[in-house]
Amino acid sequence: MNRQISDKEILKFWRSPLFTGSYSGIKTFQICLKLEKDIEVSESRLYSVLKTDPIFIIHQKKHKELDRRHLGGTKYF
Repeated sequence: MNRQISDKEILKFWRSPLFTGSYSGIKTFQICLKLEKDIEVSESRLYSVLKTDPIFIIHQKKHKELDRRHLGGTKYF
């Protein structure tokens, strides 16, 4: 049986060093919540809760956009 969880409880599990999925990615955290605590939460809800945590935001990968030269169909061989 799945049980509901509040936003504070999600943050508590994510920050707890005793929980297996703590300080991990959203997908891993979601799987650990389901397997260990029988709590089913969507990825979008987890992201909306975790993006309020400064530690989660600091450790996200930045999406770099590199300026590059587009060759557009030029053949070299």
